Amino acid sequence: DRAPDEDAKFRAAHTLARPLHQDLVQRLATHQRVLQIVEDILGPHFCCWSAHLFCKLPGDPTSQPWHQDAGFWPLSESRAVTLWLAFDDTDEANGAVRFVKGSHRLGRLPWKPTSADRHLLTQEIPDVDLLGEEVCATLAAGHASIHSDLTVHGSPGNFSDRRRAGLALRFVGCDANCLGAMINGYEMNR
Repeated sequence: DRAPDEDAKFRAAHTLARPLHQDLVQRLATHQRVLQIVEDILGPHFCCWSAHLFCKLPGDPTSQPWHQDAGFWPLSESRAVTLWLAFDDTDEANGAVRFVKGSHRLGRLPWKPTSADRHLLTQEIPDVDLLGEEVCATLAAGHASIHSDLTVHGSPGNFSDRRRAGLALRFVGCDANCLGAMINGYEMNR
């Protein structure tokens, strides 16, 4: 309500960093069911290195262009997953995340500057329609999706009258090394 205009309000709501020491985030990141799902994919040695609350307010036209998380994360190898826990019901109308089925098997893909008018990321993966079938992550509140850092994904704007919020918990295998500070996909793919 303190934002000077709608654009500022939408931007402020989008990605709120939540440190892992906050009680709710820590309880969710260390919940036995979450840990079991992550262990089934990464093996027994992993850590939760990041958590973000993503929120698209009703009527927010901002899109998240098609991308791979691996392009933003300076890890020695792709050994990371994101568990996205829905706080609200998500569907096509309120901007649910969309995935390209099987795209995690394609390796790191090239990027280009985004063509979207209203976007959060400045880079996108071109010609996604050639990569495979798009799948919408329709989730009920309290349900989760999980994807590899190589999975191509994105989300359209929220053109409904409902909020779309969820918590992204990011886990990495302990055999991956951090190569430096967080950098964007454009720099990673030079």
